[in-house]
Formats: sequence, C-alpha cells, structure tokens
Amino acid sequence: MRMSLFFLLFVAMPAWAQEPAVLAIDVTQAQDGHKVLKCTYEQCVKRALERSVLIAAAGKSLDLYEAMQREAKSAQLPKLEMTSFGSAIPSLSPGKDGSNFTDYDLGGTWKPLVLGQMTVIQPLWTFGKIDALKALAAQGVEIGQATNKIAADEMRYQLARAWWGLAAVSQMDDMIRDGKKRFLEEKDKLERMRDSGDEKFNQNDLMKINIYYADLEDKIRAAERGRQQALDGLRMAMEESTDVDVVPDLVAFKPLEFPVLPVVTYELLALANAPKLLAFRHGVAARVEQVRLAQNNAYPDLGLVAKVAGTYAPSQNGSVTTGSLGAIPGSGVDFGAGLALRWNLDIGRVLAQVDQAKVQADQALLAEKGEREKTRMDVRQLYREMIDWRAMVDVHEKAKTSAQGWLNATMQTYDDGFEGDYNEVLRAIEAYYRRRLTWQDAIYNYNVSVAALSRAVGMDVTQVRQAPDLGAAP
Repeated sequence: MRMSLFFLLFVAMPAWAQEPAVLAIDVTQAQDGHKVLKCTYEQCVKRALERSVLIAAAGKSLDLYEAMQREAKSAQLPKLEMTSFGSAIPSLSPGKDGSNFTDYDLGGTWKPLVLGQMTVIQPLWTFGKIDALKALAAQGVEIGQATNKIAADEMRYQLARAWWGLAAVSQMDDMIRDGKKRFLEEKDKLERMRDSGDEKFNQNDLMKINIYYADLEDKIRAAERGRQQALDGLRMAMEESTDVDVVPDLVAFKPLEFPVLPVVTYELLALANAPKLLAFRHGVAARVEQVRLAQNNAYPDLGLVAKVAGTYAPSQNGSVTTGSLGAIPGSGVDFGAGLALRWNLDIGRVLAQVDQAKVQADQALLAEKGEREKTRMDVRQLYREMIDWRAMVDVHEKAKTSAQGWLNATMQTYDDGFEGDYNEVLRAIEAYYRRRLTWQDAIYNYNVSVAALSRAVGMDVTQVRQAPDLGAAP
C-alpha cells in the first residue's frame, strides 16, 4: 500500500471564488504544556494566508506593480526642475582710465556668486504616451494580483495535502489500536496453546502471525512518521513553533460530497479563472501596450514651460568684458513662459524599438496560447483522476465491508470448531486491516485530487453547484 501518499508535504495559495465563513481557531493548552490548535481545513488556510512569509513575499510583487502604476500616473502631473550653482569670485579691477572694470582683482575682495533656475513643465499633449504608460502599469497590477493568487492557491493545495494526510493518520489510530490488540491476542492464544501442549497448535501459524504483526508494526511506524511530517508542514505554513500540536477538526473522515459537473464546465472555468493563465493573458495586453508606447514615441511632446532664473553676484559692478565669468550681472531675476516642443528625431532607433516590441508581443501571445492548451489538458487529466479516485473509494469501501464480513465469519467458524485451518483466519485478519488502509488511502487521494482540480480551475470546485453561462472560452 502506498502509505507515502499520505505524507507528501510542502508549503507554498488566495482564496477560491466563494469562501465559506471561517470561525476562530480553537486554541487550548495540553497537559504537557504544549499549545494545541484544533482547526478545520479552511481555518488552517486562513491562518496560513495571514501569517506565512511565503504569501507575504508574493504580495510584495503586487506592491511593486502598484508603485509602478503610481509612477505612470505621475507622468501627467507638472514637473519641477531646479538647478543651482555657487562659488566665490574676486572683484573686477578698473581699467587704465579708471572707468571700466576689465579684469579680476585676484588680490582683492572675494565675494559669492550664486545662480539659480527653476523650470516647471506641464505636459499638454504626448500623442498617447502617457495613456499607454498608464495602461501598461494597469496590466502590471493585474499580473501582480494573478501572481499573488498563484501563490495563495498553491498554499491552499499544499495545505490540503498536509491537512487531509494528518486527518487520515488520525483516523488510523483506532484501527491500529484495534489491529494491534487483535494480533497480540491471537499471538498470546497461540503461545498458550503451545505452552499447554494443545494438539491443535501449529508452529507455522505462530510464525505467520509474527510476520503479519511485523507488517502491521511497519504501518504503525510509517503512520507516525507521516503524522510528524504532516504536523511539520502545517506548522511551517501557519508559522507555528515545533511545540504546537495541530488537530484536524473533522466530524468524519469521508470523501468530499458535491455535484460533479461535466469536464467542459471546469475547463471553461479554468480558462476564465486560472491565475497563471490570467497572468499570461495580462502579459499579452502589457506587450500590446508596449507596442503602442513604442509607436507613440515617434511623435513629439507638447508642453507648457515656465522658467525663473536669478543671479546674485555682489562683487560685480560696472561694465565687464563679454565672455568672462564676471559677465554675469551683479544681481537680477529673469522669468518667462511659453510652449515647448520636444521631439526625438532618431527615427531609425524608434522604428527598431517598435519592431522589438511587436516581436515581444507575438512571443507573449504564443506563450498565452500554449498555456491555454496546457490548462485544458491539465484540467481534463485532473478531472479523470478525481473521477477515478471517487470510484475507487466506493470499490475499496465494498472490499473493506466484505473483508470485515469474511473476518467475522471465519473467526466465528474457527471458534465454533468448524474451521480447522487457522491460516484462513490469519488471511482474513490481514485482509481486513489492509482493506481498511486502502479505503482510507483512496479517500485521501480523492480529497486531494479535488484540491488539485480546484487549483487548476482557480476556484473551489466544491462550491460550483451548476454550470455557469460563460459563453465562448477566452
């Protein structure tokens, strides 16, 4: 039996389309001082989404795209540019006739020179550049949201594997105790028969029961390893310490019940909701906006410019020689306003950038088509697995019931003295517990397959009660 399927745990998922109400987690203190969290699956998911550093890290990508969107919107606001220059220069010395100041008096008084300029530029018309930037940033935000949901959906799926694995192992406790008790009782019974010299005693029966008990002990130890691995996975997801015990809050370990719709329904839902496919789709839209931006870069920008400039140079007075640093007026303020046209006339480079943007858009479109077909295939494969596991739950349940009937009948017949082959009893015991384990394994695999299909679709399939009218697939 593939017990290892119970215990495949990793942690890396947001909520499905419709979320049931989630109550507070029951937190108690055990007698040994450890904290005990008793939670349903949804409660564990909610706690993980709130506390996981992996989810927090995924959310940073959305913050980045939102900051880029704010940057794009700021392009339409006025721009303020300021420049300044400061130095110290000497006074000018008088000319030969004493009327003009024609040269620096390096040995004289040095005084400050300060220049300042402030320019305000208000874009008036950019031939669609700002609109393209804002649209590009908006698609980036959509990609960030889809990326965030990919991480959250993965978290939900991995938690389903851990939570249902822990629930399955917890359900094994009673069976393990019962099986261990039964095998030990049978072993003690055979040993008493051997010690009393009972003629019905068969050494082979004792050896066989030791072999069967060894198999049971192996499953007991595997179950305990699986329990600890499941606990580690849940603790890691919910950012809990290793001394916290997590207990599944489950009424009964049984397969999830919901109306299973035709596969085409889940396929259409996936094409409309799968976050990875949405990220590809918004990526295509972003590349298209990049093409538009590159094309608009071939046109000029028109803006309103206002400029104020001032100079402070107290060491300069009188007339000066043009071209020297001292030609700056001793003091004064200049200002003006008008329309400005900015145009990049490097046409060859602009056209090459347009071609590059078109190639990238084509690549994004082909990648989106490939992801769309992959999504279709994944949904169909996961749907078939879910249907098969649901069928096997019923098959193994019938086998378990039959094995229990076989065991009861065989034990009763043997105890009444009508069955002389004790080996038949041992086979019935082994078959009963093996079938119980197989049945629980099928329930686990079915419930996890439902979570896998939900991850591929992008919403909780157990909440879809009827086929929605989605029209044609995107």
